[in-house]
Amino acid sequence: MTPKPWPLSAGYVEFARISRELHQFFVEGREESPEADEVREASEGPWHALNETERARAAGLSGDLGTLVDPQPDPEPMNPQAQSKLNEFYEARERGDWDRALALLWRWGKYVSPPLLAYLRGTVWRGAGDRESAALFFEHAHRLEPENLEYFIGYLKSADPSAVRRDIDRILDRPADLPATVVISAAAAAATRLQPGPSPEDSRRYAAILGEVLNRPVEADSSLGPGERSVGYGFQGIHHQFAGDTRAAIESYTKGLADDPDAGFLLAARGLLEYGSNPRAIVDLERATRLGVDLVWPYFALAGDRFRERRFQECLDLCVIAQRFDAPDSVKGLLAEWTAVARAESEPPPATAGEAFAEAVRTPDDLRALVPFGALFQGQGAA
Repeated sequence: MTPKPWPLSAGYVEFARISRELHQFFVEGREESPEADEVREASEGPWHALNETERARAAGLSGDLGTLVDPQPDPEPMNPQAQSKLNEFYEARERGDWDRALALLWRWGKYVSPPLLAYLRGTVWRGAGDRESAALFFEHAHRLEPENLEYFIGYLKSADPSAVRRDIDRILDRPADLPATVVISAAAAAATRLQPGPSPEDSRRYAAILGEVLNRPVEADSSLGPGERSVGYGFQGIHHQFAGDTRAAIESYTKGLADDPDAGFLLAARGLLEYGSNPRAIVDLERATRLGVDLVWPYFALAGDRFRERRFQECLDLCVIAQRFDAPDSVKGLLAEWTAVARAESEPPPATAGEAFAEAVRTPDDLRALVPFGALFQGQGAA
C-alpha cells in the first residue's frame, strides 16, 4: 500500500507557514525583532484552531526547525540499540507512519550525522505532505555536505524553483571539481526546474559542460555508469533542443540509447523529435510504449499516426491508453475526436469518414508542436 500524507487542515498549513517564517528570523539573527514578535502574535489564531494531533505535529515541526539553526554536536558512537531504533525509523517511514518516524529521529537522531539527520527529516516531512518544510531540511543537508548527490537531488526537487538557480550555477561553474552525477543533476534541474527556463545561450553552455563530463573515462569517475551516462546524454539533448540545435539533440539521444537501449524516455524523445522525418521514429515510439513509458506523448503520437493511416482499431487502442494520462486540453480534445471517428469507422457497417476524418487528421508537425519536450524528462536525475 502506498503511504499517504497527513490530511493537512488550513490551520496547520498556516501555522507551518508561520513557523517557517519565524525560522527565517532565527537564521538572520532577528528573532527578537519587532517583526518577529508580530509573526509570533499572528500564530496564536492558527494554533488555537489545531486539534491535539495537529498541535503535536506543529510543535514537532518547530523543534525540528530549531535543529537547523542551533549547532549540532558530532554523532555519538553507534550501538546495537540505536541501530535497532534507526531500523525501526526506516520501517515506519516505509509504511507511512510519519509521526512514529519523526519521534524516532528525535530520540535517536543523536547517533546520526547532522547532514544525514536533516535529510532523513526532510524525507519524512515530504512524505507527510509538508513539502515546503521538507525543502528546508534538504537544503540544510545539502549545505552541510554539498557534494552528496542524494542531498543535492532532494534539495533541488523540493526547493522553490526561484531559489535553486544560484545552486545550479555554483555546480555548473566548476564541473571539473565534482562527480559527474552531481553535474548531470544540476543540468537536469536547469532544464526542468528553473522559472523562467534557461536561455538558449545558457543551454548551449550546459550542453557543452555535459559533453565534457560525459567524456570522462569510467576509471576517472566511478559515479558515471551506463545508466547515469544515458541520463546525462538525455539532458544534453534537451539543452541542445532549448538552444535550437535539433541535429545535436538527436545525436545526444542516440548516444544515450547506445548506453541504455531500453531507456524509454530517450526513445520517446528521439522518436518525437524525428516524428514525420525519419522512419525510425515510429519504431522508437513503439518501443517506448512497449516498455510502458509513463507519458502520454508516445501513445498520442502513435494514435495520430494510426489515425492518418486509417488503422482505426489500433488508433482506438492507443487512445484508450493515452486518455489515462494527464494531458493538456488540446491533446485530450484530439484524442476524443480520434476516438469518436475511429469508433464510427470500426463498427459495422463502416461509416464514411468524410469531413469528420478530414477535420480530425493532423500532420506530424502539428502533433510535434504540442509536445513539451522538457516534460519527457521529469523523474530523471534531479528533474
